[in-house]
Amino acid sequence: MAIAGVPAWWLAMLFVVALAGTWLARDYALRRALLDHPGERRSHHQARPRGGGVGIAVALLAALAWLA
Repeated sequence: MAIAGVPAWWLAMLFVVALAGTWLARDYALRRALLDHPGERRSHHQARPRGGGVGIAVALLAALAWLA
């Protein structure tokens, strides 16, 4: 099965890259205490690690490079 001509194995691989990258970025942020603390303009009520979107960005860039 393919979505818009992209093979399913490629989508699955990108998902795994995004998942692993997010996990690694979260782990790194927790070890280095890179936390986003709550405040009046924040949507969370507990401190959260920063930078988890890096894994998703890497997967997106890999997908764009492959499609180009």
